Amino acid sequence: MAHEFKLVFSEESKRYLKKIYDYIVLNFFSEISARRKVDLLLLGSEVLEKIPELGFDVFQKTGKKFLGMENIRILVIEKYLAVYQIDFEENTINIFRFLNIKTNYLRYLR
Repeated sequence: MAHEFKLVFSEESKRYLKKIYDYIVLNFFSEISARRKVDLLLLGSEVLEKIPELGFDVFQKTGKKFLGMENIRILVIEKYLAVYQIDFEENTINIFRFLNIKTNYLRYLR
């Protein structure tokens, strides 16, 4: 049986989900659409519980660290990037933030 990991969302990632929700409600006047978008990001993240290395390794791809952190991976979920780190000792996937795909994530690299 495959080993499963637990998702852990940082406060920053939760704030970003709230910002996405608020933006959609404010600009498109639809709480239903906002909820669907947040649900899509949460469900898209759940795949990491079974396949934690699905996203690309930032250091392998760029040769740089994301905000100085090692072992950071990025998973593309529709028009967003889920930035996360795998903790094999704690069996957790730590999701640090969600970024719009149009965001230049390279500016976070060092």
